[in-house]
Amino acid sequence: MNENNVLDAWIMVEHLSEGDISMTDQSIIHWDEDAGRNCCFFKKGISPQETDQDIVNGYKFSFALCFDKNLKLNSKMTFVSASYFIRKLKKLPDEKAFSSFEEELRKKTEELFECEETENYPAHFNTAIATVLRKNNVEIKNCRMRVVENLETGATNLHSFFVDDLQKAKKVIRRN
Repeated sequence: MNENNVLDAWIMVEHLSEGDISMTDQSIIHWDEDAGRNCCFFKKGISPQETDQDIVNGYKFSFALCFDKNLKLNSKMTFVSASYFIRKLKKLPDEKAFSSFEEELRKKTEELFECEETENYPAHFNTAIATVLRKNNVEIKNCRMRVVENLETGATNLHSFFVDDLQKAKKVIRRN
């Protein structure tokens, strides 16, 4: 096994650990029909699973969509958890497959939220959200949101900080 394989495995472990939701966090709001009009984060919860091993159970989200104060999608902040990949495709991803999966979901979601200036954006937003829910087989009762002051700093719990560092390490290894 070479250094790149080790780093790819480590990156995948980091991806698998991402996407936790604390159901006791007061800043995470249940998304009902009315609240959905003012969301900044969209998360789909997964119930914890029973195991015989000493594993900490928790709630994972499938993906997060981030919006600015005008509910315009910030597609650079769209995040997909490895748990969603596994649940949807029924297999463990390698780093390349996972990155492609995330990028494809990001691109399709971005296209859904593209809106002509002459179009009624609130109506377009509602249609786009409904389409995201339908296409990803998500029930509104499983959705959560969080309003944050700053998307850059408020989204720090979405994913591991180590993934970017590990990706940089792979580039350094390739150069040497």
